This record gives sequence, structure tokens and C-alpha cells, in this order.
Amino acid sequence: PEGLSYSSDGERLPIEFYMDVFPASQLAYFKLGYFSSKAIQVLASSFAQFIHNGGSIKIITNHYLYSDDKKLLDEKEWENFEYSPAYKLSDINWLHESLSSSSKHFINCLKYLVQRKRLELIPIILKPGSLVHYKEGFFEDKLGNVVSINGSCNFTSKGLIENGESLDVKRSWGS
Repeated sequence: PEGLSYSSDGERLPIEFYMDVFPASQLAYFKLGYFSSKAIQVLASSFAQFIHNGGSIKIITNHYLYSDDKKLLDEKEWENFEYSPAYKLSDINWLHESLSSSSKHFINCLKYLVQRKRLELIPIILKPGSLVHYKEGFFEDKLGNVVSINGSCNFTSKGLIENGESLDVKRSWGS
């Protein structure tokens, strides 16, 4: 949008930013207060395009994770997980269906992305008793163009579709 801003009470919603930018990006980096893989389900169509196009995402977040997201980091959860030919990252329809479901298949798809280093989830604690609460990120396309964001929006389903949130956008081209 003209002002490079997105707001839950404005003409352009924060979810619209993510729906537009993921398919055009090759890399995404987030430094967040909170992350939930449910955000990926909300953005399944654009995130499927991102993965289909070879995209990778790295997320640094606080150490409070939802139970399903903890499974992505728990070595015990990985003991019986193996790559399956059923994971068809080149099939965008399969990706969209897998990423929008709430089944075990969704978590296995994310595990596969973690295994292939296409999804990195890094929970951190800066100081005991304190909370990491950033909401920053940037996206880069194949040509090296960068879009950065800063705002109130965590990468969670509520942050994308329920809460009152805002994002300010900067880009590496234009004024």
C-alpha cells in the first residue's frame, strides 16, 4: 500500500502482507515474541508457494512454544520419522493440502522441512525471568530485493486473524 503500513483497523490487513510476500520470497527471517505453526496453516496457500519455489525460513522466538511446535524440536519425536517419497514439495497442490490440514501429516510435513533445513525454529531466553518479545522480520527474493517488517504482530494464527495488529514495511528499492 501507499504508506507501506498494514493494520487490523486499516484498509490493508497484516495477513494480506504475508499472503502477498511469501510467494515472491526465497528467504524469510523472523525475530519474534511468539510463534505458532498454526500461522503456517492460516497462510497455507502462500506458504505452499514459498516452499514450492525453494523458500527457506528461520524463526528466532521466545522459549514459550505450543505443544505441537515443541515436537518439531524434540529428538524423541524424531526417532521414528523418516523421509517419505510422499513428501512432494514440487507438487503445490499437495503442499497446500498438507499445510492447511490439522492432522499428523501437517506436523510431519513441518518435520520434513526442519530436517531439510528449510524451516529452522530457534527458541531463546535472553535473561532468566525475561521474555523475548520482538516482532521483526525480513524477506528476500531471488534477485536480492529485501522487504523488512516491524510491528506488533506475532507469527501466530491469532496474530494474523484475530488480534488488533499493525506492521510497518520497508523495502530495499524505491523511496
